[in-house]
Amino acid sequence: MTLLELMVVVTLVGIVAMAAAPSVADALAERRTMETGLDVVRVARTARGEAIGYGRAHLFRYNDAAQEFTVFRGVTNRCNSNDWDAIAGAGCEPTSACRARLRVDDADTLGNDVSVRWQARPGTSVDLCFEPNGKVLWRSGLPRFSDRNIGGPEGALLGGVVFEVRRNEGTNGVTRRIAIPLGGDARVLR
Repeated sequence: MTLLELMVVVTLVGIVAMAAAPSVADALAERRTMETGLDVVRVARTARGEAIGYGRAHLFRYNDAAQEFTVFRGVTNRCNSNDWDAIAGAGCEPTSACRARLRVDDADTLGNDVSVRWQARPGTSVDLCFEPNGKVLWRSGLPRFSDRNIGGPEGALLGGVVFEVRRNEGTNGVTRRIAIPLGGDARVLR
């Protein structure tokens, strides 16, 4: 092989690598978004499973400002008979009633821009409460939990809560939706 042939081969390899780079970046963004979505599903399923297993209500809290999901174990089996402010007020210390915690920005170890939002009311937090009988109640800024659906121009809660997980990696962005039905199991939507 001559030096000229070697330079042509190196140039061709470089061109092929540059052409493949965007699709590789998209695939990585897709994988990382799906992983974060699955982490949210895992935490929600933890709340539901422990409520059934321990016979106590469990609070699944999404804090929009902190971009954090937490699960707290109640002291009774009914959502509205627990003092969740006192239970969650202890934080997520080892001796507290905190069962699981997921900070969305901690889920990404590569420093990518990650955001989660509640689709029905972006920019707000929401609490879901899992009872041992399989019932799922919700509230957002209200003192009591409800199983009633809401509707309106800003979005609707029609049988469940939907979160959007979005990762931005440069110009590449991928969104995944996570659904938690009222009375069902959490899952990633396609």
